[in-house]
Amino acid sequence: MEGISQANESVLDKAFELLSKYPLCDHCLGRAFSNLATGLSDEERGRAVKVALLLELDRRVKDQEVPDLEHLRSVLENMISHSERLYEFYFGLSMPKRECFVCRCKFGEILEELISAVRDKVPKGRRFVIGVRVPAWIRERETNLVSEANLAHYEPLKDELKREAGKRLAEAGYMPDPNDPEVEVVYDFETREVKVTEIRRRHAIAYLKLSRNVPVSAWYARGGQSLESELGSLQVPYAERSQVRVLEEFLLISPKPLEGERMGYVMKDLGELRGKELKTAFSLRPSLRQYRVLHLCGKTSTEVRVYGEICETVITAKDWDEAKGALGLSDEDVIAVDMIKSFGPSARFVDLLVRRLEDKRNR
Repeated sequence: MEGISQANESVLDKAFELLSKYPLCDHCLGRAFSNLATGLSDEERGRAVKVALLLELDRRVKDQEVPDLEHLRSVLENMISHSERLYEFYFGLSMPKRECFVCRCKFGEILEELISAVRDKVPKGRRFVIGVRVPAWIRERETNLVSEANLAHYEPLKDELKREAGKRLAEAGYMPDPNDPEVEVVYDFETREVKVTEIRRRHAIAYLKLSRNVPVSAWYARGGQSLESELGSLQVPYAERSQVRVLEEFLLISPKPLEGERMGYVMKDLGELRGKELKTAFSLRPSLRQYRVLHLCGKTSTEVRVYGEICETVITAKDWDEAKGALGLSDEDVIAVDMIKSFGPSARFVDLLVRRLEDKRNR
């Protein structure tokens, strides 16, 4: 929209550019400027931008700066609302109905359904978090808008839905709490299905494994001894081979706190994991691991003699299988192997939980 701004492209320039190509409801236009004018809802932003743009377009027409009204037809039609009277005044016709490019004009309807679903399924006294699953076609269309128009202040549709639903529900006495929820409500935008899930709470346990051939999981023990057969159900985000001792703290997840030594495992309860923390715990893995390997001498180029014909080699690899292959060792060559250090996001996560526990104890 040449001439509105002589320097940087203005909000009205950007709105004109978007509406020249795409029909957008108030919500979906407003999200293009979501970080601007704090305190307004996206719907209010969209409505305000459309009204301001209508004023500017009408001024330009009346000041004879628009040579052909046809240049404005698609923009007025793509506003979907607020422009009906001006369209009829310019063209002498009723404005045709258009469907929002992003939400298909379903945002308000979906918002009411989501709020109603939470009210029906979550008691007022329970803390909850809202999740929204949007179909691939919406994500693709939002990506197109952001990339084509270089929208630096855009907010995804699902974020607006979650925020507006949470705000309305809080006003009605419900308890949205994304940081410490008891219940997760997930709404599927396309199917209109609602899934309510109890938030699992588990304890993070840091452990050292000083035993060999005693796995955590009963499944890997194949009927033999395991930590799980001793303590009950446990979940292990990542682990080592049964024959490898673990001399740096690794993480396991337990339904109850665990402390002390059992079957060669030295365990420390790092506290409860909730919501996003629990999902994070299961998603992280060591990127590299460092091993100290005792083996028969004459097998590796970096070995150091420890005693007699026994040598030690330290190697960093993705896992023990990769380390053993890189060293060219067979199972018969290996006397003992220890994982002495890990690197990557899993180690940082355990360190974070340990520091949090120490801070709590020092208060």
